[in-house]
Amino acid sequence: QIGRFLSKELIADPASARELLALPKENLMRFLDELKIAGKTEMFSGEVAATIDRIGGGHQYYIPIREKEILNQAVTFTKRIVP
Repeated sequence: QIGRFLSKELIADPASARELLALPKENLMRFLDELKIAGKTEMFSGEVAATIDRIGGGHQYYIPIREKEILNQAVTFTKRIVP
């Protein structure tokens, strides 16, 4: 599943990823994929805000197009890093 939030940082430890990216418990973090982003893709970047139970502080990018269009317009899947 491709989402609209991406990170350039490779955070190998799942617990750290959950904290730094403030991921909710509903996000099962089953996959870590490497993607190539098209050069003229509109993106916003910034620091992940803390939540009630996560520290945040990681850096992420947001692609403001509909999720089902991301693979067609902005992102090329290159490889799965963690199954």
